[in-house]
Amino acid sequence: MREARAVIARLDRIEAMELAREPVPKILNELELLLSEAWRWSEREGPEAIAARVALERCLLALGGGSNSSPLSGDRAAPRSPARSIR
Repeated sequence: MREARAVIARLDRIEAMELAREPVPKILNELELLLSEAWRWSEREGPEAIAARVALERCLLALGGGSNSSPLSGDRAAPRSPARSIR
């Protein structure tokens, strides 16, 4: 439940930042943190959440993250993505 609350809180922060017209780089940073939190949540859900992890990886790639700069790659204390191995 803690992971779900973290994701919802991050979404609320992103919405507030958009309404306040915060700079795009700040919002993108929040989006990367959101992906990291969502990743941790999906890991707690177990193997049945693999589709969610693949979707998260695709979102990260769309944001311009790579295997070394990814919040899902370990740079931000998140586990390494298994999505690369199942494509």
